[in-house]
Formats: sequence, C-alpha cells, structure tokens
Amino acid sequence: MNIILKAWGLLLFLCCSYSAYAVVPPPDTALHLPVTSPPSCNQVTIAWTSATASPSSGYHGKRSLLVLQAVSATNAMPEPEQGISYISSSYFGAGQQLAPGQFVVYADSGQATTISGLQANTEYRADVFAYYDSTSLDAASGPVYSPLVTTATLYFTTPDFSSSTPPSLGASGASASIVDCSTAQLTCLPGNGDGRLFVIQRLPSGADGVSLSTEPQSGQFYFPNYLYGQGQAVAPDTYAMYLGPDSTATLYGLIPGERYKFVAYEYQTERDGTGGNTCTNPGYAAPVDTAYFTVPRCSTTEPLVAASSAAQSDTTTTTARVRWTNGNGVRRLVVVNQIAFSNGLMLPQQNTLYQGATAFGQGSQTQPGTFVVYAGQDSSVTVSNLEPDTYYQLAVYEYNVDQRGKPTYLLSQAPAYTLVKTYPEPEPVAPSDLRVNYSVPFSYNQGLTQVSWKPGTGSHYVVFAQEVREGQQALYEPVDGILYNQKLNNDFSPAARVGDKTYILSRSTYSSSGADTIVYLRNLTIGHVYELAIFEYVLDGNGLPKYTGSIPMAFRAARMEPVLQGELINDVPTLTWTVGGHYHAEHFRIFASQDNTQFLPLGPGIPIAQDSSVSRVALTRPLSAITVPTYFKVEMYHRDGQWLYSNTILLSPGKPLPVELLRLSGQVSEANRATLNWSTAQEKNSAYFSVERSLDGLHFVPVGRQAAAGTSTQQRAYRLVDPHPLEQLTYYRLHQVDQNGAATYSESISLQPARHTLQLKVWPNPAHAGKQASLHLTGLDHQAGLVQVYIRTLTGQLLHHKQLQAFPLVEWSWSLAHYAPGVYLIEVQTSAGRHFARLVIE
Repeated sequence: MNIILKAWGLLLFLCCSYSAYAVVPPPDTALHLPVTSPPSCNQVTIAWTSATASPSSGYHGKRSLLVLQAVSATNAMPEPEQGISYISSSYFGAGQQLAPGQFVVYADSGQATTISGLQANTEYRADVFAYYDSTSLDAASGPVYSPLVTTATLYFTTPDFSSSTPPSLGASGASASIVDCSTAQLTCLPGNGDGRLFVIQRLPSGADGVSLSTEPQSGQFYFPNYLYGQGQAVAPDTYAMYLGPDSTATLYGLIPGERYKFVAYEYQTERDGTGGNTCTNPGYAAPVDTAYFTVPRCSTTEPLVAASSAAQSDTTTTTARVRWTNGNGVRRLVVVNQIAFSNGLMLPQQNTLYQGATAFGQGSQTQPGTFVVYAGQDSSVTVSNLEPDTYYQLAVYEYNVDQRGKPTYLLSQAPAYTLVKTYPEPEPVAPSDLRVNYSVPFSYNQGLTQVSWKPGTGSHYVVFAQEVREGQQALYEPVDGILYNQKLNNDFSPAARVGDKTYILSRSTYSSSGADTIVYLRNLTIGHVYELAIFEYVLDGNGLPKYTGSIPMAFRAARMEPVLQGELINDVPTLTWTVGGHYHAEHFRIFASQDNTQFLPLGPGIPIAQDSSVSRVALTRPLSAITVPTYFKVEMYHRDGQWLYSNTILLSPGKPLPVELLRLSGQVSEANRATLNWSTAQEKNSAYFSVERSLDGLHFVPVGRQAAAGTSTQQRAYRLVDPHPLEQLTYYRLHQVDQNGAATYSESISLQPARHTLQLKVWPNPAHAGKQASLHLTGLDHQAGLVQVYIRTLTGQLLHHKQLQAFPLVEWSWSLAHYAPGVYLIEVQTSAGRHFARLVIE
C-alpha cells in the first residue's frame, strides 16, 4: 500500500481509509504532495518545499533532515544536536536515533523521500529540519540546524491490513551450524510462500523452549538484523533476524555459553484482483521444524563492559580524531567503513587477530570494506586517508586475549559507535593580480617578458600561452591526470607546444614563502598580441594533477624604445639613435626643448620603410646649430596609434652668445606673407642677421638679411618680410654673423599658411550601423605628403587604418557594416599635425 503525503494544510492521500492532522508550518517550510509514485510495500512518500535556513560565514550546502517516529512509542519534538551529522535510512527503524523511537529517515539536499518498513494501523509523526554543512576545519564545527520555528510537522496513520492467506507449505529442516563462540549459520528448507522470516529466541536457563512463543503477527512485516538483539522484537528475547527469499543466513553477536531457539516462518503476501503480488499483508504458515543450539564458550572470558561515548574531533578534509571511554577489556579494536560502500556489518570474527593501520584502507578487514584502524590499549585514534565530505562509521570493540594470543571480542553488546563526517574541500582560490613587465632586450629575439602573479590555493602551477591570430583555436586547457612537461628556458619553441598553437612555458611547485611568483618568457615576437593563463593544480594520491583554478590575460609583447646619443661639433648637434627591433612602426620624429618640458618637433617624421626582424636599426641626423642648451628626444610612432620615446639628452654650446636674443616670432598675412620679428637685449661686434626658411626643419635657405647694431647695450627690435608666400607649414630661424665672421643660430619657429587652416568633418553624425560614413579634410596642398586615418574605439582599440594622398580636399567613405552602435574616435595625421573627430553610430 503506497501512502503519499501533502502538508501545507497537510492533505494525506492513502489507497484506503486513513486519518491525518498537522501542525501548520510557516510558509517557508512545508511538506507537500509529490509526483504520484507506483504502489510499493508498506511505505509512504513524503515531500517538502525547500526548507529555509540562513547560512553564516563558513557554511554551505542547504540540506534537509527528516525524522520519523511512531506515536505509540513517543510523541516528543525531535531536537537534532548542533554539530552532529546523522546517518539516515529510508527503512524505518534502521536510521540513527535522535532519541528512543525517533529515527532519521532522510539527510540530504533533496526535497522528497519514500520510507518503507511501516506497520499497519499505526500513527506516525514526521518532522523536517533545514541545516547547513560546515566548511570550517574547526573541530567544533559541523552541521548547523535551523531553529525549531522553521520545522514542519506531519501526523498520519497507515491503513489497517487484513491478513492474506498463509502458504500451504511451511518452511522445514531448520538447523544451526556453529561458526565460533558468537556466530552461527542458520539454514532451512523453503516452503511454497514468497519468503521466510527467521526468528531467534534466547532461552532462559532450564527452559525447554517449547512453551515459549515465537509466532509473528499476521499482516505485519518485521525489521530484521543479523546481530542478535538488534532486529525488531517478535516476543520477549525473540528477534527478527532475516526476512526475504533466501533459505540461509549468518547470525552474529550471540552470547557465549547461552542456548537459543531458531524458527523459520514461511509467509505469503496479498494478491490483487488480477492475481498480482501487492507485497503487502503477509500471512505466516506454522513452522514445520524448530532448531535448538548452544553457543560454545570462547577460549578466554568475554569482556563484560563495552567501550562507550565515541565522539569525533579535530576533523579535517581527510583526517578525523575519535575518542571513546574504554570498557573493561584488555584491548580494543577500532574498525571503520565508508557508509556508501558498507553492507552494514562491521564486527570482527572471534579468534582472529587483526592488524591495524591508521590510514584508512591499509589495515586488515573484519568485513568487506570495513578496515581496522587501531588495535591496542589507548582510548583515541586519528584516522587518515579519508575522502573529503564523506560519511564513515566507526565502532570500538573490547576484547581479551588468551594464552595463545587469540582474541575474544565482546560482540553480544553494542560497541562504542559514532559517525565520522569529513569536511568538504575548501573552494579553491584562483591565482590573482596577474601582471606583465618587460626588460630592455638586447636583440630582436632575446627580449625577456616578466610575468608575475599572486598564488591561489593550488600547490603547483603551469603556464600556457599562444599568439592571438584570427581563426585560431582557443588556448589549450589542461586535463586532470595529465602532467605536462616544459622547456627549461620557458621559450616559444616548437618542442614546448601542446594542442594547436599553445605552448607550455613554465611548470613548477609554489614556494612556501607566499610571495608573488615570477617567471620569464623568451622569444615573444615584438609588438604581437598573446593570450596567457596560469593554471594551478594539486597532486592526488597517485601523484597526478587535479587542476583547481586559473587566471587568464591578454597582452602585447613589448616594443623596443629608441636609445639616443648626440654630440656637438661647432655647436651643430648630430643625433644618433638605435632600436633593437621594431614592429609596425611608422616613423621617427625628433623633438627639442630648452626647458625639458615644452618639446616641439623638428621637422616632419622620418618614415620607417619595413619591420626590423633580425638586427638593430641605427639612424643619424645632423641638425642646425644651437645657441642655448637644448634637450633632445626621439619619438617612434606605430601604426596602431601607440608611440614610444627615447631617453632625453642635453647638448650645450661651448661659447657665450655674441648677441643676447630675446625672442623670435612671426605672423602670416592674408596674402600668406610671413613677417619675422626679433629683438636683442645687447649686441657685441654683430654684423648682420640672416633669416632662413625650411620646409622640413632640417634644410634651411636664406630669404633676407638685416644689418645689426654692431655693439649695443640697449634693447633693439628687428623686422623682415619673407618675399615668398607660404604654401605649407614652414620653419624659420635666425643666422647671426659677427664682424669677425663667427656665426650662431637661433631656435626654429614654424608658421602655417593662413588659407591652410585644416578642417576635419565626419558625416553623417550620428550615422547608422550598416550604412556608410564619409570623411572630409580641407586645408592641405599637393606637397603635404600622405594623410594617415585611424579609427579607434574609446578604449584605444584600433579598428581600421587608411592611407590617403594629400590634396586641398581629401574625401574618403567607408562601410559601417561591422561597427556596433557606440562612439568612435577618428584621428587624422598630416604634416601639419594630428586632428580628431568623434563619430556616433546608432
């Protein structure tokens, strides 16, 4: 008969007559109707909503604890103890007890369970509790149960069963074979029923046993146990030992020297209208035979007091310490099994000496899967080699030893027993703060890239990296159980490759210092983009890796900065700079300053024809003579809009100026005539000033001369008009000549033609995704060289680069098919400087 319960108002649905009432739970916790399940033997299906319990720091894994009790035995509110893990069984009476008669039937993360082993016409009470498991390694930690106010309670009564017809042929040939002083093998011949119930009765001293009843109640199934006294009682000192279709079973825990009675009852369950077996309402046939047997005494006396009060402490993810109170045996045997793989038996065999090992799984076995972890006189043991987040059973058996060293175990009393629950492995913490730094390389393929990061909780690490290329597969991820080898020099060598294009660059064990971990990568291609990931792992029991956490990043390999040197010959500077290698560099440009703050370009950029992939690049440029100390540096500009500057050098002229020049300035008229103005604070033996002009800032030609004052201590002003109209950006300087022929040069200034004011327009603005945009640039002439157009995102990512020829009107249109809506930066570079506009795409 299948019973399905619903509680929130707690409706109870039975296959026949029933009675039910409920304590209404709060709305966050309730028993409710599950999906209908097929009928099964003497069972009820209970479901509940996800119980609510607020976790505190250090706890995880919301679970439910369901406790069931027969009201005829007890009707008290169950009170689970904080920090105690309870073992459950879906067969009523087989799970751990919170109090006498209160059995745990479920303890897990689900929301429904089916309970069997119920009795007919019996009232039951069910209570569900929410709890969280602890992730802490504190010995005092454990499950944390919700307050009782969040508990749902359900009362229900099972239907009354009518007895089925007993089998016509009962079991016969009952016999008992003694195995040792506490164990017997029981056998019978089956009758014609569905199965048989083995009943064991201990006979009082002097009793013949015939007059003592062992008859089971028709219509009732009995919960059996292979340990004498642990099965359900049928009569005084009479217990169910086996229930099922077999005809033989082994009985344990008998008292040495005592006499017992064994009876096998054949039973048959009720059939439905079609003759099908309903597995309910057993009817028992009278036994044909009864067996009597006496258990022999052991080789030495059995201890009289069992060990007790076993309790877990000092727990970690793989170890647990258990303490107990000793009985009166000479020694004690501690056995452990993993509940998931246990057959329920743990006890040792008499006269058998076992070897203990505190590492679980390495000692002797008393039963399949039950290992001896200690054999000695102490009252505690620390068990290791356990699995994280796993339940174990532990029992302590007292024993004495005879003169020949054979042990007699106390099996007729319950041993000290406890559940052991290891803590879950902490959530792994991934490595963090991944950074890339660069050293100054001394040739193209020998630059070092420094990668550093803060370790996570792994014990080892491996570094994977690859160059980012269009259409390439994702970065390879390591597989648990595979240990990857590496090249010792951490370089991008084919021998270090794994997967498609991924390289294993480093693998090692973390140091114990907790400091940042640093590795150096070799042979990265200058300026190329790479993706890299740090994978951490721990080693399992076989020394194989289990990968626990990772941190990825993308970076561009370092570009090399120019290294600048210079010298003065007759106050004329000559600059020389070298670059170890360059990638996608567009031009060099020389900058000068008199205060090391305001730097101005000296002429247009010096084009870079192609990438340098093998050796250093060296360039030398002579400049105009200087009359004051001057700072110089060199810019190297790349096609993606990034630039690097060289070191700054200072060059100082070697003799004082014959003329103290105050300033040089210029204006451009509407007719594009340049007027140069300059003044002096004092002059000594000055002959004349020559005004020189240049289109590139390097090569100058004279355009006019102005006589000087000779010798003067007063401020003098001079003026000269360039007879040649300006057609593009033009540089001017003064060439001052003394009466003895010595000469000096001023700093250069630049002037723009009036009509060449650059105007940049991008339209339509806003534009529409999938359409086209156009660029208009005015104010240049045919001699202005090339126009470079760059389209970037606001974060600086280069999306497109276009090179156009300079004209008075430069026009260019491009498709927006692959542009997402947003704001984009349009940059135009010309000989007249850089110009910017924003484009909004909707």
